[in-house]
Amino acid sequence: MRKLLIPAMLYCTGMFSAQADESTNIVFLQTDGTETSLTIEGLELSFAENILSAKNTANQIFASPVAKMSKFYFSNNSGIGDILGDNNELFTAYSITGIKAGVFSSVEEAENCLPRGFYILKSISSTRKIYVK
Repeated sequence: MRKLLIPAMLYCTGMFSAQADESTNIVFLQTDGTETSLTIEGLELSFAENILSAKNTANQIFASPVAKMSKFYFSNNSGIGDILGDNNELFTAYSITGIKAGVFSSVEEAENCLPRGFYILKSISSTRKIYVK
């Protein structure tokens, strides 16, 4: 049993290197809809005491309790300068229970980023209902 436990502990606590094809950022989405983007250059991810932490060589830092994390993914844009959609509108997504799920530059982006379920997307000029499969 001990022969398996020590390698498992080293595997779980060790530093790992991962490379995302052509991605320049990692985006963290929290359950309250807050979205944080960090460049992946020199990215270090760690997990301790139920806190997910990320730091890169540009000294950008992100930390959040795992219970408040919705998901994280790699992206080609930083979210800066590319956040406006058609007609310079943002789409705010809400779950059917009224909880804000995020802000997106297009309906397509919302469909790609949101977990499965029904959502209401609101912009300045329209309101849409979508189902994410």
